[in-house]
Amino acid sequence: MKGVLDGFSQTITDRDVQTDISHNNQVGAETDPVSMGEMLRHQAVVRAEQRVYTFLHDGETVSEHLTFAEMDLKVRAIAAHIQAYAKPGDRTLMLYPPGLDYLCAFMACLYADVVAIPAYPPRNKRHVPRFQSILADSRATLILTTTEIIDSMEKLFMQVPEMASLHWLTTDDVSTDLSTRWQDPQVTADNLAFLQYTSGSTSAPKGVMLTQGNLVQNQKLIQTACEHTAQTNYVSWLPLFHDMGLGNALQTIYIGAHCVLMPPVSFVQKPMRWLKAISDYQAHTSGGPNFGYEFCLKKID
Repeated sequence: MKGVLDGFSQTITDRDVQTDISHNNQVGAETDPVSMGEMLRHQAVVRAEQRVYTFLHDGETVSEHLTFAEMDLKVRAIAAHIQAYAKPGDRTLMLYPPGLDYLCAFMACLYADVVAIPAYPPRNKRHVPRFQSILADSRATLILTTTEIIDSMEKLFMQVPEMASLHWLTTDDVSTDLSTRWQDPQVTADNLAFLQYTSGSTSAPKGVMLTQGNLVQNQKLIQTACEHTAQTNYVSWLPLFHDMGLGNALQTIYIGAHCVLMPPVSFVQKPMRWLKAISDYQAHTSGGPNFGYEFCLKKID
């Protein structure tokens, strides 16, 4: 197992990216993609039936999985749904529980050329001010979520005028028939892809702007540092709305491999689940912040 630690990619220089990768182990460099959306569409053609994501809803049991072709179809449908309500460059807040719906919605934002704003649904009123600050700063016009989140948190959301006035779209119930309506916006590497906001624990949340090209370059650096190939299996329990968790998940699209995901709470409840998943799925790479390793030492005999 190779531990992927916070900030490692910042120490890699452009010259480190120069590497000779065979066609069989090929990653994104083969197509020199402009965006991660372009990369997913490429993988959906060359690795259509290969599984890209598996989700363990309790850290042990498979609840859902997607092949590259299935994901591309679903993402196109969601992107078409988004395009009916938003124009390129619009800001879109994402409120999702752990799972593959989040990844499909994020990629759909890239397909539709709207700016994704990853977040986690507020659990109570204490978390609402952070979302109000993010909405004000980002000027979001759309919220993407699931039917479950709307049903369970509607009362809380309706108490926040800024959130109640936005257009809400659920993506878990979008028919794949909509995929034929998707219009390719022809994004460039300079197009803004998403805003990564700070926690807001010490001051108002601050957004970091990342372009389509930034995403691709980051994936290129991760691939080089960890020596990934298309045969690389990935395991992750990190939250997808966090930059490290999202980077892990997107790496499998970039390299054309397979990623096994579990909710963070499954790891916290029983850290052995992480190590068992690494063993069961023969992961080449997994990782997390230092506390994750320390937690294993404390909880596992």
